[in-house]
Amino acid sequence: MSEVFVDTNVILRFLLNDNKTYYAKARKLFLEAKDKKQTVRLIPQVLFEVVFVLEKLYKVDRADIADNMRVLLEEKYIKTINKKELFCALDLYSSNKSLTLVDIYLSCLTKKAWAKLATFDIKLKKFHEKKAN
Repeated sequence: MSEVFVDTNVILRFLLNDNKTYYAKARKLFLEAKDKKQTVRLIPQVLFEVVFVLEKLYKVDRADIADNMRVLLEEKYIKTINKKELFCALDLYSSNKSLTLVDIYLSCLTKKAWAKLATFDIKLKKFHEKKAN
């Protein structure tokens, strides 16, 4: 079985269906993965960029973004690292308007590792100390 790493545009075209040609290609890729003809790899950085574009450019609500990203990550044919921490970050992201998904993910990762978080960002520090478990 082959592996395919997807980039931001593949995910966006699939979710937005704003370009019929690219949507069809992205859909085919995911269907082939679903049929176990290949494995789709999604790195967290791509997920972060998808979230950023949906929020800032397309003005999609954070709760809707988090729901769509959860659905994507729940697919067994999509592989990523730190999936549990990505779910943690998405859960907290939808209700937090002041931090980026990257900041929240970092907080989730450090909590998992029982590590300290070094930051000069006051909002992130306060969030990390009281919210991310």
